Amino acid sequence: MQRLLAEAAKTVRGMKWARVAGLEMELDGKKIAQYRATTKIYFDIEH
Repeated sequence: MQRLLAEAAKTVRGMKWARVAGLEMELDGKKIAQYRATTKIYFDIEH
């Protein structure tokens, strides 16, 4: 998640908080092969 926020911070100012809205995982037997998180980032809009 830290990498996601660092990437968003390159173009979005005023980020206040974030929420993981969903999480999907691809499984390989009993192991997680990869995952994807749907994240919502909330920020202020400058006037």
